[in-house]
Amino acid sequence: MSSPKVFTSFVLMFVLVIPMLSACQAADVSSSFEPAAPMEINVTISGQTDGAPEGCTPEHVAGRLQSLFEAVNSADPDVVPEYFGTFDGDHTRANTGIAFQWFCMDTTTVYDLPELESYFIGRYQQNEQMRLRNVSLNGWEKTRSIVHFGLDVDRLADDLEGEWRTYTGKGAYYCKNQTFHVLCLGSGQ
Repeated sequence: MSSPKVFTSFVLMFVLVIPMLSACQAADVSSSFEPAAPMEINVTISGQTDGAPEGCTPEHVAGRLQSLFEAVNSADPDVVPEYFGTFDGDHTRANTGIAFQWFCMDTTTVYDLPELESYFIGRYQQNEQMRLRNVSLNGWEKTRSIVHFGLDVDRLADDLEGEWRTYTGKGAYYCKNQTFHVLCLGSGQ
């Protein structure tokens, strides 16, 4: 049978140490960056892609855009190869041969994938958050397997004065490998 001292020591350790460990763990969580709470938004999806291959419907393209923005929101280091393709040295995607054309946001325009990676690293440092509001597909280009679309996106970042701003833009989505050929969002309102 245990002595009363051992039992008392065990109880004191349980009563004192466990709450201290919990407090330390809670402090670690509260000090990490928390993305902005997502606002419940119904994304409006419209347009048609008659003749486009399966996986290139308006809903599919909208889902891919939402995935891209979730990757940006979580500072995913693989956002460029996953959503824009890989670089082979001559501004084409090594895995497709289709040229990455351009990406723009506000006054920044990027024409190559290594520069795009640098751009996203800078946005991650500003705690960039993005959410899709609207996407409207407006054309299927069969010869290049590209769907064209317009979109509205809300953005929030440290350098945007802490307010959500809506950006309107356009893009081109390459259906064969599900990457963005062009994505451009103008200045925010």
